[in-house]
Amino acid sequence: MVIKILWILVVVHIVITWVLAIRRGWRARQRDQQQPVSSEVKDLPPVSVIVPAWNEKGTIELCIKALQNLAYQKWEAIILAGGDDGTFAAASQAIGGDERFRLLERAPEPKNAALNRGVQSAKYDIVVLLDCDNMVEPGWLAALIAPFTHGAAVSVGDSRPNRITWVTLEERMWHILTYQILKLSWIQGDRSIAIRRELLERIGGLPEHTYAREDWDIWVRLGETGERVVFAESANLTTDRPSTVGESWKHQVRWRRTHLNGMWEHRSTMLAQPAELFRQLYGYLLSVGLAVMVFAALVVIILRPDWISSVLNLAAMMFVWLCVRQAAIAGSVAAFTGDWHWFVRAWMPAVNLFITSAASLIALVTYHSLEPYYKGPRHTQPGCEERKTQEYPDRI
Repeated sequence: MVIKILWILVVVHIVITWVLAIRRGWRARQRDQQQPVSSEVKDLPPVSVIVPAWNEKGTIELCIKALQNLAYQKWEAIILAGGDDGTFAAASQAIGGDERFRLLERAPEPKNAALNRGVQSAKYDIVVLLDCDNMVEPGWLAALIAPFTHGAAVSVGDSRPNRITWVTLEERMWHILTYQILKLSWIQGDRSIAIRRELLERIGGLPEHTYAREDWDIWVRLGETGERVVFAESANLTTDRPSTVGESWKHQVRWRRTHLNGMWEHRSTMLAQPAELFRQLYGYLLSVGLAVMVFAALVVIILRPDWISSVLNLAAMMFVWLCVRQAAIAGSVAAFTGDWHWFVRAWMPAVNLFITSAASLIALVTYHSLEPYYKGPRHTQPGCEERKTQEYPDRI
């Protein structure tokens, strides 16, 4: 009887979760339709775009070519290139005689050290941090900088993966939910970051002791300044994202290790924001909770075999509750985009929940295993823009 009641409560909660998710997406759609997007691009300030590249031959040339097609009046690009694969020479050849580019040779230094050097060399007051596997669209920079004319101190663009798999589609769902539906002002480097140089210097520049998380670190320290971060929805670029389970696993473990170290470094700031602290810790708490429950279930089954039916029922109940609730993100995204094909993809966030939980657990017990350098696989190719246009609906 108790099990039946619990199942009823689980089903009711799942239905409520889905209804609220769909309503959230629909309301966000209505909100955006009532807020016309300005296409004004006149009188935008000059900008310095900083691109670090280490052993990126074959990718840096495409990045430079994309930057050369920018529709922006006054800008410069500082390319910091190096490596033993001829990246510097390849960048030099791609730039040719284009006076908008400055090429600096990069030593085997941390990425953030190269970015700091680029910021110091920049001519202009607004700097843009751009990964070399980011292939920008012609209107990207104008859209990214437009919020600065309305008082923004930082803006982040929008990114789409250059390979379409269930892994990248699942990540795309979260991006739509985070930036377009919930309007959260998180900073992610693979989307490009524009920031006033004075502000970046005021918060201490970029941390050079870590091999990653420059975006998260900026976001945490900005919270103490009260400066406004804006999501520039039309600042579009295509980037290389983990697109297989193996690539996603490595990326998740690597990022979560450095995320845990970052939270410890900024523990005083995190403790001053309990709600945000819980949000940052939620994935780790869930992973530990799942591991404890699995262990407890095994112990109970071994010690009390007569309880196996009840234990399996509770385990199935928890599994269904977690998966179907997580899948509700598809309802939000479908309602927001108007593309009901997202419903078919509802299984993706449910599956990835357990991959992410396992990666979080591994990161917790190996958080000290920080790699000095990391670069994921590069699959940037000419033609990725055409693929993106064909395979993504207009709303995303």
